[in-house]
Amino acid sequence: MRTKARRNHKDSLFCRLFSDRNNALSLYNALTEAVDAAVDTCIRRGGKLADFMRKHKAEVNSMYLFGVDFEAIHREAMQREAQEKLKEAWADGITQGQERALRNLMDSLSMTAEQAMDALKIPAEEREKYAARLGVVPAEA
Repeated sequence: MRTKARRNHKDSLFCRLFSDRNNALSLYNALTEAVDAAVDTCIRRGGKLADFMRKHKAEVNSMYLFGVDFEAIHREAMQREAQEKLKEAWADGITQGQERALRNLMDSLSMTAEQAMDALKIPAEEREKYAARLGVVPAEA
């Protein structure tokens, strides 16, 4: 019963505030200014969210105004960024490993770069990249 009374109170307050367009507009403007000042303060103080807020200030302001969980969105963005960096690091590690294997075949077995790539079954679309890393001219297809 108590929650229903509280809900009715909130509904009537909402209706009073937003029934008049001028009230709604002045409330929105006050909220916008307060949120903008809060975001500016957070940026000035620095911290782990300052760079994100600086880059996405307009989005941050609208998120605060509409009650979006900004920290959850920031965490998700950081997780996506970390996943992308991990994918890049993984791909770079594979490339470095392949390059090392190619060099070993070329040095140990006196293979040409093309022969070493054939032995390791390097795909045709990647051969130019490895040839450049090895400092050799790729063979014409």
